[in-house]
Amino acid sequence: MLSAWGYTNQQLAIRMAVSVKTIEAHKANGMRKLGLADRAALIKHAVAAGWLAPDRIPAGPAEDGTSADAS
Repeated sequence: MLSAWGYTNQQLAIRMAVSVKTIEAHKANGMRKLGLADRAALIKHAVAAGWLAPDRIPAGPAEDGTSADAS
């Protein structure tokens, strides 16, 4: 659920060692199957489904795509 934590498609692609197009395709397919129209709807769905606990959302990504929490 890195997308819900504020990571861009580019940052997700770097972290997962795949292309941006792969990230976009998987996100679009998942959102289509869930009937979600945008990133905000995706985040709401993730919280409602228990995939993302609002009290456990880590700090957003650093500029280089790594976690801001990383030491």
